[in-house]
Amino acid sequence: MTSDETSFINRYRRLGLSGVPMDSSSINRLEEHLGLPIPAAYRAYLNIAGAEPPPKLVGSDCHDHYLFNLHEWANELLKESGDPFRLPDDAIVFLMHQGYQFFYFRADGVNDDPAVYYYFEDRPACENPYDRFSDWVAAIV
Repeated sequence: MTSDETSFINRYRRLGLSGVPMDSSSINRLEEHLGLPIPAAYRAYLNIAGAEPPPKLVGSDCHDHYLFNLHEWANELLKESGDPFRLPDDAIVFLMHQGYQFFYFRADGVNDDPAVYYYFEDRPACENPYDRFSDWVAAIV
């Protein structure tokens, strides 16, 4: 665990983030599956709530085995919505809700706390509601 990751874990715990942690081997399998580096801010989130989400996210697909399918499901939603845009190659979709909206960030291997983007079904583009993943975490606790 890096010092950046530990710093995010401590910050999230101070904010009151709860859930059930994803074990490190599962996080590593997810990173391998995605073929992208998982930023420290998101890795810290997974270490707290990756196996079972915090109460405000119950009902959303944002944990455990769902994480391996979210990118594909987001692409299916975009196709059903008329292909309003293409997910960037370095996008990690980390939450989908009821099949009609999703959140993602770009994993460029440089930014440990990337901006968060949001898409809602049939909209012409995505929004950028959070400048940092940690801001999104603060909003959901």
